[in-house]
Amino acid sequence: MQTTISNEFLTVTIDTHGAEVVSVKNSKGEELIWQADPAIWDRHSPVLFPWAGRLANGELVHNGKHYSGGQHGFIRDLEHILKQNNGISAQLMFRADEETKTLRFPFDFEFTSVFTLDGHTLHHEVHVKNCGDENMRCGIGFHPGFNIPFDENHTTTDYEIRFEQEESPIILDCLPHGLLSGKSFYQFVIKNIVFDMGNVLVRFDPELFMDRYSLTGEDRRLIRNEVFRSVEWTMLDRGVIDEEIAEQRILPRLPERLHDAARGLIEKWDDPIVPVEGMLELLQALKAKGYRLYLLSNAATRQPIYWARAEASKLMDGALISAEVKLLKPDPQIYRTFLRKFALRPEECVFIDDTPINVEGALYENMAGIVFNMDVPALAESLRTLGVEW
Repeated sequence: MQTTISNEFLTVTIDTHGAEVVSVKNSKGEELIWQADPAIWDRHSPVLFPWAGRLANGELVHNGKHYSGGQHGFIRDLEHILKQNNGISAQLMFRADEETKTLRFPFDFEFTSVFTLDGHTLHHEVHVKNCGDENMRCGIGFHPGFNIPFDENHTTTDYEIRFEQEESPIILDCLPHGLLSGKSFYQFVIKNIVFDMGNVLVRFDPELFMDRYSLTGEDRRLIRNEVFRSVEWTMLDRGVIDEEIAEQRILPRLPERLHDAARGLIEKWDDPIVPVEGMLELLQALKAKGYRLYLLSNAATRQPIYWARAEASKLMDGALISAEVKLLKPDPQIYRTFLRKFALRPEECVFIDDTPINVEGALYENMAGIVFNMDVPALAESLRTLGVEW
């Protein structure tokens, strides 16, 4: 049996056999789904469950019992029940029976497919319910065939698959017979190299800064804690206060003899600005090879003033500072904002920071990452392991 849902843009036909979409036509009547040519591939868009791909040795073993299983599970080859169709949404369900539990898959489950039209988009949701008492390991796959090109004005190379969000460039390792080994790795093609600023491109060392004011002993401890480790310093980097407000809050916590030093460190810790040794030469070599260089740093609103004095700034293709977006690394939003601002693909970026948790944040957003430990030759070697050459 077949059922149809439609709106002003799309008409979708779903077969209850396998809960398979067999037709999607646009408002011009053009067919978008592969029409199951038996000479090439005799399906349309099957759903794969309770596994995708092949089972090792063609069988599932559970509690010592062997169950034969073909490619891509069996849900695509069974009749589903049409539970609901309101014109723009249809719901189909399959419930495991004694035959499936005895011969195919020893678990009690419900498999529900929901198809919904929303403008030019067809949403296909799958819900699996474990109706038994034991853990049920399973896999889900989607195997749509598209009838491209959709019209005579296009070729197959005009189409691409897009996801709702950036997906991981993870590669799954396979055994010689094609089954997954359980191992995985990332494959990056690096085009963009993203740097933190402090202790990556320029020195940021509170001990060095305090030396300029000849601070010792207890005074040094007070400045370290009340200035550089203060919540106000973090608020400066987040861009929610300025230096004047920071001083108004910090100075009352310090003895008067330290006020001038505190003001100087808050307002001009960067005078003079000291580059990380060897980094400028590395940047120049990368730039000459065609890599695009970017800055992503936790820094206050006055950062552009002193950053302009750094030679490294002249080599950057772009910069995003935490204070301008009121986000701090490792908040995921700052990496996403950075990638959107410069229209970059995460799998084409490597992020370099001296703080491991900030690098971890970049990894979660599918960028490559390197923790920098003030060792430029080691950084160069790490870049080469990612395929960056110069």
